[in-house]
Amino acid sequence: MIIPFPFHPFSSLAVILLSALFVLQCSTSTSTNDGGTPGDLPDQSSNRLSVGSSAADFIRDDEFSSLVIEIQFQGDATLLAGSIDAMIEFAQDHTTKPGGVQVLIDGPLPTGRADRYTFEELTAIEQQNRAFYNTDSALKIYFLIVDGVFDGAEPALLGKTYYNTSAAVFLRTILDQTENEIEETVRKKLETTILKHSLGRMLGLVGNGTPMVEDHQQDDFYCDEHTCLMHSSMGTVEVAEYITEFDSVPELDEQCMADLHAKGL
Repeated sequence: MIIPFPFHPFSSLAVILLSALFVLQCSTSTSTNDGGTPGDLPDQSSNRLSVGSSAADFIRDDEFSSLVIEIQFQGDATLLAGSIDAMIEFAQDHTTKPGGVQVLIDGPLPTGRADRYTFEELTAIEQQNRAFYNTDSALKIYFLIVDGVFDGAEPALLGKTYYNTSAAVFLRTILDQTENEIEETVRKKLETTILKHSLGRMLGLVGNGTPMVEDHQQDDFYCDEHTCLMHSSMGTVEVAEYITEFDSVPELDEQCMADLHAKGL
């Protein structure tokens, strides 16, 4: 079944819709989308590195001229179209990809067997289902949208970036922050924040692959400016307080932007 998703109003964007059957075939039978030949498994090593280690590949175009974002979701755990639009615009503004930004939406995957997920469980789901990996000219990243929460985090995480090109979004945690599941204004802002925050982590912010022009690092590679997108609170339920106070999605502050520009943006 093809997943309905509208085309986006960005000139360099193409959105490709994939059925679950097609994705399954790509990941188990061939790797022609990743430059291989039928029967080959794609090389996954460059997509299994530590968070921030591919910062230069995002920021510059000397290695990869385009960016492909694969989104897989479990069951009904889908993102709002407006959240994906905002993520794409952020990617276009904060990477150098003359070949454009492309989104691939795969799913649905089977609903999870548990309400809580560990790092090991997230990586196992990706290993089994991810269909697209880096090619000679395309940097490919992966978002897994799960229908549960991350196990053991306090405050609760909205998402987690766990590899250089991989992140999970915990939709149940996001929905728990709204009064009901159809309150799309707050939900869109929460989804947009964690998608952009996760991309910021892949970009090597803060001081984790992209060196700092001036020291502004909080613990665990976060920004010390509490209103910045890369502050530690922006990846957790605490960001709801910011959204309530400012009625907007947080952005990168001047110091984070200076770091990206110094890296080559």
